[in-house]
Amino acid sequence: MQLRAIEMAYSIEIQNKEDIAQLIATGVNDKMQVLTICTSINSWIASNNISDDVMIPLTVVFKFIESIK
Repeated sequence: MQLRAIEMAYSIEIQNKEDIAQLIATGVNDKMQVLTICTSINSWIASNNISDDVMIPLTVVFKFIESIK
């Protein structure tokens, strides 16, 4: 899964990974959209200098999902 790859790349733990995965699974239509959202999450983590465990705000994920519709 892409979220696990993000965790490994940054040596972090996304504490609400299951909630995010569920939002993505119910909010998109195909694998390309999943990749787009996960790329956005990756960019959000990088731009916020996250280097520890993190709870990604679900509002952020909702915005990413809405942006691809």
